[in-house]
Amino acid sequence: MAHERPLAVVVLAAGQGKRIGHPLLPKVLLPLNGRPLLHYVLQTAQRLSPEALYVVVGFRGEMVEQYVRAHFQEAQLVWQREQRGTGHAVWQTAPMLEHFPGDVLVLPGDVPLVRAAVLQQLHHAHQAHRTVVSLLSTLMPEPRGYGRILRDAEGRLVGIVEERDATPQQRELREVNTGVLMAQAAWLYRLLPQLRPDNAQQEYYLTDVVALCVQHGLPVWAELVPEWEQFQGVNTWEELERLQQLAKTVADAR
Repeated sequence: MAHERPLAVVVLAAGQGKRIGHPLLPKVLLPLNGRPLLHYVLQTAQRLSPEALYVVVGFRGEMVEQYVRAHFQEAQLVWQREQRGTGHAVWQTAPMLEHFPGDVLVLPGDVPLVRAAVLQQLHHAHQAHRTVVSLLSTLMPEPRGYGRILRDAEGRLVGIVEERDATPQQRELREVNTGVLMAQAAWLYRLLPQLRPDNAQQEYYLTDVVALCVQHGLPVWAELVPEWEQFQGVNTWEELERLQQLAKTVADAR
């Protein structure tokens, strides 16, 4: 295989977390066994030895900025002044990364247990398949709340539909988007301005770059990872409690 291309990581940490609704903290600073969710994500990002690491902040961004500056000095902060979706969040990094000569890995700041080895697996697959956009998918036993992976009759990735925009038939699908996406920087920042907020949330979804690639005849790939537990995010207090238990199990296993 060709030598690995340089890697930049963008961590999305601008969201409010409306559903969990903590009175003081933005969602990414909610504690998981004594450390913020964001801490685990940035620690994992560091293990990849990226050339650049960016954290997109927005809602209560001063608090996130303070934490990142204190614990992850090499991370650079980028502001998303209006929260207009994940695609809009990544677009804020265009001035820094649109001429980056490698790949950009986008990580959700509220999915703390993703393993570095799985992110490496994505990077290898992305390069081996020579794709413009690649992502990690998994089969969730209870896929409610997650975007569903759309494949054609031959099993090829053709798009992602968010649950709010999905048909009843699409909601039956169990293969979900984990929120982890990798793209060639040169293409990513060409595709992002083509996103449209034509959805229930009226937001610019990063996931729509997959359908844009398919429209343009650009290669895409979904790397299916069986171990779904590591991709659980936090939208409710119950989910946070479940992750507390799971994180302890993972720590004990190590």
